[in-house]
Amino acid sequence: MAFVQVSASVQTTGASSLSPSLTGVVSGNSLVYGISMWHASAPASTPPTDYTEVFESAASDGAKAAQGYRLSAPSGTNTPSIGLTASSWGRAYLLEYDTLDTPEANNTGTGSSTAPSSGAITVGGTTSIAIGVMTGTSDPITITPNGSWTQRAESENQSAGQAINIEEITGVSGSQTATWTTVQNGPWAAGVASYPPGSAPPASIPELITAPYRHLRR
Repeated sequence: MAFVQVSASVQTTGASSLSPSLTGVVSGNSLVYGISMWHASAPASTPPTDYTEVFESAASDGAKAAQGYRLSAPSGTNTPSIGLTASSWGRAYLLEYDTLDTPEANNTGTGSSTAPSSGAITVGGTTSIAIGVMTGTSDPITITPNGSWTQRAESENQSAGQAINIEEITGVSGSQTATWTTVQNGPWAAGVASYPPGSAPPASIPELITAPYRHLRR
């Protein structure tokens, strides 16, 4: 189980959906999206067809962070459409992993500080992967992952005072918390989910073609 690729950031300022896109996806691999929503009084997202939302975390000012997944994706280009409530602003990324399984744990956290935190989860084993998503709306805003977590995506809109950061950690087990640091106090929302490894798609078995049997008489 390993990270494969991440899409470019996609952003909207009032549209009804966000559609991050990946090309060259391997058949049977897993896709995970992270999304940040803000601006509307109560923004919310709707997972695309064939995707399941894991969590949606809301900050005190209404900004939200959410994560969803698809365990087995088709090959080629994948462009899921994540629905948004009217007048929401949003930003999203799509990440590809090889063979994840259904999340074993998830948690969310909210607050107003320079130390966003997802809250703790229990990771089942060192072969699992934990993925955290955080959004903040202070101005200015710069987000830095903490500890041994690896940043997979980040984008910041300084004029809007909004940012999203996605990080992951592997090779650990037990209690884990996704944490970040921001340069200024402000509302934030965060969440984390842990995925155990999935089963690789079965290898295709070539079809056996036999020639017609002919009985030869002497």
